[in-house]
Amino acid sequence: MTDPIVNAETEQGPIIQNGPVNLRDAIISECAKVCFQALIDTYGLEKVVRMIGAHTKHSGMAMANNSRKRLNFVGNGPEQLATPFYWLHSGLSGGRIEMRVYQKGAVIELKDCPLKTAHPGLCVAASHFIGSGIYEIINPAYEYVFTHHLTNGDPHCR
Repeated sequence: MTDPIVNAETEQGPIIQNGPVNLRDAIISECAKVCFQALIDTYGLEKVVRMIGAHTKHSGMAMANNSRKRLNFVGNGPEQLATPFYWLHSGLSGGRIEMRVYQKGAVIELKDCPLKTAHPGLCVAASHFIGSGIYEIINPAYEYVFTHHLTNGDPHCR
């Protein structure tokens, strides 16, 4: 059985711009936003980011290992570092994502996200720590640098 595809909307507007979203993903995204805010209200942002970040860093490590196995990656350069992050966020964004690989780095731009109306700390607790897990496994000499966030009102995450 597949999950129904819907045009999911919240009080802030559509969860994903320009197209339908999987109902399961819409529900998970909305629950994540509400629960994250409740945790912040209860424990404070710094403690919540630290607690969730420890878990999501391990998720990033698993993604790095999974992408190596599934995609038969050899090496530890920019493409190998960027691909697991792209792979994760491609599904999250409904395919509204771009990746450009250069000799000394890569740029990923996420154009849409069901968490774009969440507290900006959710991106730190999730994506930033996932990234640190990925580069810790693939190449600790590199790091992810985040310059733009949809949760801050930017036109994309980068």
